[in-house]
Amino acid sequence: MFKRSYDLSCVLSETERSYIQNAINGVNAACSETVDAWSYVERGNLSYDVNRLLGEHDHIPRSVFAAMEPDLHSGATASWTVSTLQTIAQSYETWRTMREQENSRQEDMTHFWNTWRNMKLIPYYSNSGNASRASIGPILEDFLNTKAFRNEGYSQIRNNIEKELMDYIGQGLEEQVNILSEIVSLGPSPLCSNLLLRLKQRLEQDMQMKNNHDKMVKPALDQLSAAIESRNPIALKAALNPGWGSMAFQNSELYRIGSKLLSELS
Repeated sequence: MFKRSYDLSCVLSETERSYIQNAINGVNAACSETVDAWSYVERGNLSYDVNRLLGEHDHIPRSVFAAMEPDLHSGATASWTVSTLQTIAQSYETWRTMREQENSRQEDMTHFWNTWRNMKLIPYYSNSGNASRASIGPILEDFLNTKAFRNEGYSQIRNNIEKELMDYIGQGLEEQVNILSEIVSLGPSPLCSNLLLRLKQRLEQDMQMKNNHDKMVKPALDQLSAAIESRNPIALKAALNPGWGSMAFQNSELYRIGSKLLSELS
């Protein structure tokens, strides 16, 4: 038999550990006295299988992907799991060393940013009283400067702090732009100024997209309403499939009525 087992204690996330362990179970389930499924994984074949249609003869990938189903993967998490599985199969010790180094890096970042929050944000919350939200500007500038200086990879704790800062400034993009404009007007804040510029560009793009969306959706709903009234299956099918996708269109009451009517008329 070619089955293998691996120690996954170095994987700190319970979710990621489940991803990897279920994939391992799938490979082992595909092994037999004559089939070395782990050799198949080592050669990188499974990474190719993620993006192709599988036939009845594809015993190994079907076994692995079936074992992965309980984790309800997205395309990104499935690819990550298969890539990790391949690395483990090729050299478990190398993978474990890399993982432990990454854990250490994450722990260092977590300690640094927790300390930053305790030294900067907590005292601000305690002393700000009835001050304007724009008074947090120097702290936001310090955060952005520190983030740029450290130039580190992904950090959940840093992302959480950044979200906390932005949520404090405003709950929506327009409100954030308004408060950032106040911050920039109070004194030199180059990184806040850059952030304000980016948010203004996003706000403008969002407004353009909404205007374009409204220009397309309203006429499409009017056309669908007329098709429903006509009870013409051909007109209904055309109105229900305008050639573009929109959640606002497809979640509308008219879309539901039109779909049901088309089903009845077909």
